[in-house]
Amino acid sequence: ETTLISEVSGEIQLIGAEEGDYVTAGSVIISINDSGQEFLLQQKKAEYESAEAQLRNLAEFDYPAASAELISQSKKKEKAQKAYEAALELYEQGAISQIDFLQYQAEYEAASAAWNTAKLKADSLGKGGALYNSADSQLKRAQSIYENALNDREKYQITVPWNAILLKAYVSENDYVRSGDLLAEIGESGSYHVITELDEKYFPYLSAGMRASISMEGEMKHGGTEGKVVGITPKINSET
Repeated sequence: ETTLISEVSGEIQLIGAEEGDYVTAGSVIISINDSGQEFLLQQKKAEYESAEAQLRNLAEFDYPAASAELISQSKKKEKAQKAYEAALELYEQGAISQIDFLQYQAEYEAASAAWNTAKLKADSLGKGGALYNSADSQLKRAQSIYENALNDREKYQITVPWNAILLKAYVSENDYVRSGDLLAEIGESGSYHVITELDEKYFPYLSAGMRASISMEGEMKHGGTEGKVVGITPKINSET
């Protein structure tokens, strides 16, 4: 058997079973109002999806566009370079004026600058580049925050860890609980949990873990069911 304890504070919204009911592993046995947590979860989910879309857009659209621009600028640079080299040869031969030569030179330098800009952008958007790494880091951070919010929300849904019997519920619907409060006790399916009161004179003979015979009225002659003492909780008599 085990005790279920609240990890969060809030109002009990639903109790999904009654004492003595059989509950299956993974089923929600107690639900705590999580309206505030749900809003936070949806906010973190939106931030995660936005970061995911940003990285996908970068990889599927921005980077291919930058790569295409780099190819275009490479062709322009190559063409301008050939024109410049031809003009340089003509200028050295005195076949063209200095003004014409400087024009070809300026066009080549402009094409080179445009190519450098395109190269830096494509490299930055590609895997391992600064812009890609930044978007990837933002996605991983947003994903981690969203997953933590998911885990926090799960704390508002108290589930059964294994097939069990609800032995005792310590709370009722609309009760307000705080983190650390007892919620319920469950026991392994097929077992019995017996609470009995004994006179204090028997206390010296009892100890946790000792074997005991459990039997209902009229069953003593059959020997009852073998069990063990799992806990002793003395009570105070207010009259004495």
